Amino acid sequence: MVSVLGKLKAALRVVTRRQVIDQIRAVAQPLVMVVVSYVGFINGVPQLTTVASLALLFYTSYVLSWYVSRTVELRSIKVDIPAHAIHRGEGISVKAPVGIEVKPIVSKHVVVKGDGLIFKWSGVARLLGFLLITHDSLTGLSLSRFQQLKATVMVLPGPLKDAEAGVSRLIETGAEEYRGLIEYDYSKPASRIHWPSSAKVNSLIAKDYSEEATRLTVSIPALPDLLIGDEDRPIDRVLMALENLARQHGLIRVLLIGPGISESVNVSVGEVPLIEGLLVDTYSWARDEDEVRRLSRLINVPSDEAAWVIYPNPKLNEEGWDYFIVNAAGHLAIIPSEKANYVVQLRRRGIEALVV
Repeated sequence: MVSVLGKLKAALRVVTRRQVIDQIRAVAQPLVMVVVSYVGFINGVPQLTTVASLALLFYTSYVLSWYVSRTVELRSIKVDIPAHAIHRGEGISVKAPVGIEVKPIVSKHVVVKGDGLIFKWSGVARLLGFLLITHDSLTGLSLSRFQQLKATVMVLPGPLKDAEAGVSRLIETGAEEYRGLIEYDYSKPASRIHWPSSAKVNSLIAKDYSEEATRLTVSIPALPDLLIGDEDRPIDRVLMALENLARQHGLIRVLLIGPGISESVNVSVGEVPLIEGLLVDTYSWARDEDEVRRLSRLINVPSDEAAWVIYPNPKLNEEGWDYFIVNAAGHLAIIPSEKANYVVQLRRRGIEALVV
């Protein structure tokens, strides 16, 4: 399957060729009319001069009216970017007038289908803007405008069945700070009920623990191969598991652990996509510099902004998993199924592991 980056390269090459052809036609047509008018004047053929001059006047008027009308249309195109997080598989639409081609400049999270943008990956999708192109078949003129957005969309991964399996024991036996007895909250595990006290008052009484002490801590291997994939990436399954855990436990603490990397962030359900964004930013140095320069010239933006949407080509680190195993002690470790053989090593070190 052709990668999104490959499609972007092909689109940029087609646009460049079309622009060159359009520029040649736009210059050649009025130049021919001027030359014909001059030849008629020099040779004393007023009819030829008159016809060529009228043709040039008509051409100029047509071009000016076409340019003004199309400029207004290009400026009228709007894209509504959702301010709230959306789920993977959902999308937004781009409504453009007939005859105007829209080329989104977006990260690889986004797939273009018709006049819609579908978010195929979870995480932080980046939308730099839209290249709007219109072409006039009569004159060969082309007009383009880059509408800059430079926006991000939080794409939630969606539910993963049985993601909470294997963590209940960790939650119940983890280190907690005991505060005393309170009325039982039915959203809490039943194992917290203090039955002797409940029998005395004929009402459910539970043991109260410090929320900070009982917060679930999850370790994620901060390795670039989690980002590799087309339709299905390991990081997407990891985020699905994190979303389920966040729904179950509220605010959770997530650690990104890798060679030379140590990130800690507290996330709720709506903030889970930030984990993918942190991982992408960690390896943002591995970019296709040729595509950055080509895109920068095409849409006339600085290279650092063009690089903002070029997805990294991460370099693998074979020792990264060993580094993660050593440093993940005491946390729930989420392991992609591609590395399930490491679970045995984790559990030998007393680390609870969830394979996704």
